[in-house]
Amino acid sequence: MRLLLDQNLRVQTKEFPRQLGYDVVDTRDSGLSRATDREIAEAAMREDRIIVTYNSDFGDVRDFPPGSYPGVIRLRVHPQTDEVLHPRLAEFLSSVKPEQLRGALVVLDNVKARIRKPR
Repeated sequence: MRLLLDQNLRVQTKEFPRQLGYDVVDTRDSGLSRATDREIAEAAMREDRIIVTYNSDFGDVRDFPPGSYPGVIRLRVHPQTDEVLHPRLAEFLSSVKPEQLRGALVVLDNVKARIRKPR
């Protein structure tokens, strides 16, 4: 699974999924630290990466409809600390297959994950 971590995630979070074997790029690594949401989505499409973000704009299906990008994992995990986020993210990623996330919008909170598939 190829992930693109948005600029609103801590730098330490980039290393965590890498340790689990995922191919991870951070927007800061890609020169996208000040990019618009649209530019980040375009980079994700070019690189075939699922966006991982706390940014609620990526959850707006009018602007980012499921199926028009490789996928989005919209985080609603609180507090936004490594001790809370990392185990929850690991649990979720280990419970899904990459094809389940293809083009989907996932809203991941502390308890559940809602997956909205493309039509």
